[in-house]
Amino acid sequence: MKSFTETTLSNYKKLTLALTFFLLVCTTTKAQTARFTLAGWQTRASAQSNLLPMYGQKPKTEKELQANKEFLQKMGLGKSQSYIRYRSDVTAESGWKNYYAGALDTAMFRFNQAWLIDSTNSGPYIGFSTIYSTLGDSVTAGKMLLFVQRNDTLSKNGFHEIIKQNRSRFRKIEEQQFKVLAEYKPVSYYASGQLFIERKKAGRNFHYKWYYENGNLLREVYGGEDPHDWKGEVISYHDNGKIAHKGQWKKFFLRTSVWTSYDRDGKISKIEYWRKKPLSSTYNIKKTITYKQGIPQKK
Repeated sequence: MKSFTETTLSNYKKLTLALTFFLLVCTTTKAQTARFTLAGWQTRASAQSNLLPMYGQKPKTEKELQANKEFLQKMGLGKSQSYIRYRSDVTAESGWKNYYAGALDTAMFRFNQAWLIDSTNSGPYIGFSTIYSTLGDSVTAGKMLLFVQRNDTLSKNGFHEIIKQNRSRFRKIEEQQFKVLAEYKPVSYYASGQLFIERKKAGRNFHYKWYYENGNLLREVYGGEDPHDWKGEVISYHDNGKIAHKGQWKKFFLRTSVWTSYDRDGKISKIEYWRKKPLSSTYNIKKTITYKQGIPQKK
């Protein structure tokens, strides 16, 4: 079965993944970003690598290498991996603040720094994708989200179909809100013609479904409320249809509260208790219980 991460580059325009994702996260006004155009950005970026995602992945000059070394030293890195991820999260957060202020160039600088600190963190790639979606380049934006698909623990597996009503107070509220929404609308397709994404959206409430190319659900996510404090709930499935993860997210699709993971055979493999302040790193996990064949393991 062909997974999303195996989709070829030639399918990006068909997928238009970035355009759909940023209906959720892009709230910057036209007035704020009017001074930025894709053509102008590309012209500046040709001479300024920190305007390109991952610094354009170009060879560094000695001066740039030294600057990067000094920056990483300033961050106090060399500590635990969880601290490195934490510093990357904090730097990416600065990028979002600049993005919402309309300073796309400064936001890109911060996302690149967050990537430099920890290239396995999903946050910088979401930032890169957001900026290029805002500039109108959905192809580059989609490419950046492929890194999220690989790196973000929230995105490693697909989300199942409708989240069951009455599972929790939050779900009850969300189901009531979505009763008044329009019918699902197709958003994008695979090159084969198979539906890739469909959505149901009204105001700040949203409900999205992603599908594998064989028609099975890849993921589902819904949420709403203030765009600077989005929250929602997801259920993720293995490609064999078994549940893989379930839990809640806040802010930029970062984990919070309790997350439960399952093996491919349906047995619990791990329960993580996340702090209320949502950061994507393990630095933000209060407690983890691991299981083997569904049986909790002692440390």
